[in-house]
Amino acid sequence: ADDLPTTDGAYDETHNGDYDMYIAKFSGEDGSLLWATYIGGEAYDEVEGLLVLDDGKILVTGNSFGAFSAPGSTSIGTGLSNSYNIVMLSLSSDGTTIDKSLFFGGESSDLTWERNRVALDSEGNYVFTGFTYSSQFPVTIGAYQTVKLGQNDAFVVKISADLDEILWATYLGGASTEIGKAAAVDGDDDV
Repeated sequence: ADDLPTTDGAYDETHNGDYDMYIAKFSGEDGSLLWATYIGGEAYDEVEGLLVLDDGKILVTGNSFGAFSAPGSTSIGTGLSNSYNIVMLSLSSDGTTIDKSLFFGGESSDLTWERNRVALDSEGNYVFTGFTYSSQFPVTIGAYQTVKLGQNDAFVVKISADLDEILWATYLGGASTEIGKAAAVDGDDDV
C-alpha cells in the first residue's frame, strides 16, 4: 500500500515497488505510533521475522525478489536478481538506519516461512530455517546435506553476528517437499 503512515526521518518514507516491507513500532503505554518505515526495492519484498536484540537493534528477516539496494550489503550465491532470495537486515532501534544487510540464495526461489523464528547462539550468530527450490543454494563444505533431493528442501543456516558471512548452511530434506518453519539453539549451541 502506498498510504501506510511513516514517520519523519524513517529509513524510507515512501513505497518503492509492488510489495515493500513495512515495519512500525508502537507505544506500549497508549498504542501510539512511535515510528514506521518502508524497506524494499522495485519488486516484491516481505518481512517474515523480527528479532529485537539486546542493544535495541532489530534483526529483520524476509524474502526479496532481487536484491534491492541497502547499506552495508553483502550478497552470497547465484541468481540474486531474478528470483526470491533471503534478506537479513540490521535496523536501528528508532527505524532510521540500516546498519548492515545480507542477501543470499541460489538460482531459484529461496524463502523464509511466515513468522520465521530466528535463534541466537552463545556468540550472537543467527540460526534460522526456510525452504529452497535452488540446486545451487549456498550450502557449505562438510554440511550435513549438500545436495537438494526433492522439488524443494528445507535449509538450516547459521549467519555471523555481523551479517558478513554464512558460517554453515545445509539442505534438510528428502525426495518430496520440506519446509523449515522455526529454529532453536540449546545451551551447547546445537540447533
